[in-house]
Amino acid sequence: MTSEYEAVLFDLDGVLVPTATVHQRAWTELFSRYLEEQGIVEPYTDEDYYTYIDGKPRFQGVAALLESRGIEIPWGEVTDLPTANTVCGLGNRKNVVFLELLELGIDPYPEVVGVLSALAYEGVKVAVVTSSRNGPQVLRQTGLAREIPVVVDGNITAEEGLPGKPAPDAFLLAAARLGIDPDKAVVVEDAISGVKAGKAGGFGLTIGVDRGEVGAEALYEAGADRVVTNLDQILDIIRTDRGEEVAADKPPADPVDRSRFPVDEWKLIEVEQGERQADQLSATLFNQGNGYLGIRGDGEPFRELESSTFINGFHETFTIVHAENAYGFAHVGQTIQGLPDGVGYRIAVDGVDLHKGELLEGRTELDFRTGVTTSVRLWQTEADKRIRVTERRLVALFDPHQAAVEVSVVPLDSDAEVETTFITETRRSPGQDTTGFQDPRLADRVEDGGLDLRYARLSISGWCRNSLLGFACSWRDDVVAPWAQAKATTHRLPDGHVEAVTSGLVGKNQQLTVTRYLSYYAQSVPPQGVAGGLAVTAREDNRGLRTAASRSAARARKLGFDELMRRQVWWLKSYWDKADIEIRGAAPAVQQAVRWSMFQLAQVSAQLQPNTSIAAKGVSGSGYSGHTFWDTEIFVQPFFAYTNPALARRILDYRHAMLPAARRRAEVMVVDGALYPWRTINGEEASAYYPAGTAQYHIDADIAYAVAQYVMVSGDKEFLAQSGIDILVETARMWASLGFIGADGYFHIHQVTGPDEYSAVVDDNFYTNAMARFNMLEAATALESLPPSVRQKAVERLSITEEEVDNWRACGGAMMLQWNDEYEVHPQDAMFLQRKPWIPDDNPAPLLLRYHPLVIYRHQILKQADVVLAMQLLSGEFTDEEKRANFDYYDPLTTGDSTLSAPTQCAMVAATGHMQVALDYFLQLLYTDLADRHGNASVGIHVASTGGVWQALINGFAGLRDLTYDIPALEPHLPSGWEQMTFSLVVHGTWLRFIVTHDVVTIERIEGGGAELTVWGEKVALDSSQSQVEVRVPHKS
Repeated sequence: MTSEYEAVLFDLDGVLVPTATVHQRAWTELFSRYLEEQGIVEPYTDEDYYTYIDGKPRFQGVAALLESRGIEIPWGEVTDLPTANTVCGLGNRKNVVFLELLELGIDPYPEVVGVLSALAYEGVKVAVVTSSRNGPQVLRQTGLAREIPVVVDGNITAEEGLPGKPAPDAFLLAAARLGIDPDKAVVVEDAISGVKAGKAGGFGLTIGVDRGEVGAEALYEAGADRVVTNLDQILDIIRTDRGEEVAADKPPADPVDRSRFPVDEWKLIEVEQGERQADQLSATLFNQGNGYLGIRGDGEPFRELESSTFINGFHETFTIVHAENAYGFAHVGQTIQGLPDGVGYRIAVDGVDLHKGELLEGRTELDFRTGVTTSVRLWQTEADKRIRVTERRLVALFDPHQAAVEVSVVPLDSDAEVETTFITETRRSPGQDTTGFQDPRLADRVEDGGLDLRYARLSISGWCRNSLLGFACSWRDDVVAPWAQAKATTHRLPDGHVEAVTSGLVGKNQQLTVTRYLSYYAQSVPPQGVAGGLAVTAREDNRGLRTAASRSAARARKLGFDELMRRQVWWLKSYWDKADIEIRGAAPAVQQAVRWSMFQLAQVSAQLQPNTSIAAKGVSGSGYSGHTFWDTEIFVQPFFAYTNPALARRILDYRHAMLPAARRRAEVMVVDGALYPWRTINGEEASAYYPAGTAQYHIDADIAYAVAQYVMVSGDKEFLAQSGIDILVETARMWASLGFIGADGYFHIHQVTGPDEYSAVVDDNFYTNAMARFNMLEAATALESLPPSVRQKAVERLSITEEEVDNWRACGGAMMLQWNDEYEVHPQDAMFLQRKPWIPDDNPAPLLLRYHPLVIYRHQILKQADVVLAMQLLSGEFTDEEKRANFDYYDPLTTGDSTLSAPTQCAMVAATGHMQVALDYFLQLLYTDLADRHGNASVGIHVASTGGVWQALINGFAGLRDLTYDIPALEPHLPSGWEQMTFSLVVHGTWLRFIVTHDVVTIERIEGGGAELTVWGEKVALDSSQSQVEVRVPHKS
């Protein structure tokens, strides 16, 4: 920020937080009672507060009020008990009353978090200067402590021997601690004494805040340069005072360029500006998929830049080469393999490529209700002919294999010789150059891998060279042209590309339309790793795949594009009935981004096939090499558990099928049971860096947690008996053998890494221990819950002994969950609080791309939430006070370098009632990909972030909790600007619709026999005789 102002010094009460009313109530309670006890006839009034107390340090306020009533008592000491009849005793008594009132909860003014974020973004430092001795407590209670590094309160001024306001000394001290000269700082005050202090200190600008108490005229008379009624206005004043033009058309909180991406609540729209260029971000944002097949966005003429078509689970393998090998290191790498891409095309007009002309207009729309991307571009050729090109594209959400793209060309000014060429591109594979520094978020390139291809007239098939997985793709082209017997001529080029060319004379305002129908099939194998070498399977004849693909493409062609779209609309209508989250009162841009996120969850799951799961990037790109991690179970599966239980079960079926490979991995790592791979496609561990890979044993507990959550929400006891119990038992066995009961009587787990990858290979990671405890106890409880005959089968199948089950309970009950009395928090690990604090800098790039891991590991710094995530998932095991204290401690240390951090921070802080802080995190999360906040959306969407949006809304603002509670529980807290949120949940097969406002929750039973849950602590049971019930907020009933 190039400004004459480098810092803003805020008063607290009445400026950032409406604590003035709480203070006023505390003073009223104190003096009303005290004056009555002293036999003083003249009662205490609000006028007394403004005359003798407001703006003064606490003890001086007491003295002034007592003097007004002619009461003389000793001054006392600041350490006097609240019961002492001294000035200090009364002041401390008032503080006790204030803190009691504060515990009832308080939020900052609605605009505060946005203003602080905007100042931080522009590089302006901030501090709080308050006469109150409770400043730090208030900042923690409101969640603002993380935003404000310097606080000068009544305690500090007393220690330093500084006079209170209207003396400027406290403000001068704050500026000095920020390292800013007074004339470079702005003072923001709501009290007369504070404004006078700002003027007396020679500060560059003094702004008064009129919240309706003192009045603008009085603030100006005291010396205010400007007076505002809302803190949002100070941003404009600061910018205007330094001669900047204030932009009023783009709120600071909106990180998206709305001239490029305008808002529509049911569409993602991009308006192309200037010369058309390759844009991998747009290719991600406009990707289309169905959980099996994925095709990246964008068409002519830039699709050759990177692999653009993928099938879930279709991958190549390679040998991981370690500079120094060791026993147990991962040895088989896996990376998603791009397939021949058949939707790219090129257009020539009068023999010249159209993209060599000038793009006059361009607009692309992805409609969430149809699943169709429509692009309309107006070109002007070098011969000044205007040509309109319209493209429609879809990947079928109702069929795993089919896709279609339709291209129409219309000359607008005169006849033109038009040639359209569909290109089936075969050469590219995803991945990054492996010769230099690599971004671990990108895909690996397999130099000796790739595809062996076989060509037929209208199809291509082949195999991965190493994994031996086979595939086939086929296409059919339809041509509608002004001339008779129009068709496409297909031929293969020497470089392996296949082109289908249609050409002819198209008259003015006539239309040439070429539609391509595609189908993709790939070999499916269980995720059970590799037996030896790199082969996942034996190489098989692909004739069956070719035949299936050919027939599927022919069926699609017979249906036609409009019929495919009609079926797509029907599928999406059913999807949106349960998946839509409508937020009344939120900005339209927020509603758009929420629906884009929910649409992405449809695209990664609609046709999810057996033996596959949902990868970190889905089928939208090659990021993270197409691997599946823990975030599928923790951040994505909950959405499906509550909206589409069958898909949630399919995700868990993938993990159950992986058990043989997980058992082998456990043997290698010398533990019992099963150890799931940290990152994988085929069941084999693919993480070459064990400190942030294999050491994350918590993945076992994450999967077990997902099993327990699915069973609780769905009531699917059959799954528990057939598959779920196997996962719970084998993971519990792993934990019991990994840890040990020490001499102190506690169960310890050493040398592990929790979700925070900036603290690696540590002892007693809190998240790991808490989740392992849950895992072992849940395995014992789940086994006990099975009917006797079913339990006996599980006992025999898994060779379970009573002693083993008792040991799980004993280990879980003795689990070390550390507590620190000094900070009143749970340490993230055994040594975390003893590490050196990290000194932040202004570089926004992730630390993992700028520092050696050892540099990061030796500091108190977090990549993402760890302790806070454990408290969110196991909410019922912690008090609200514990959650708030741990959030306040760890939040300032959390960099957010992981996209998985924001949903946890949002959900946790929303549950504790700090709506503005929660909303700030929610907006960060919401625009993870739409604003490319982490700089890697070009290689695919962050699926966990889209699931995280659902969690932030439903677990955060709607307050949904399940595991560690007897039945699902809701305790909604909506942001003040939101009027209503409507969403659906499926509980035990019953479809419920929730309409949440600030005062009441309305639950409608749409389908099913009934369900039980609690709302604001009140038990609600809907049965087949009830269609609706209302629950009011307890304190408003």
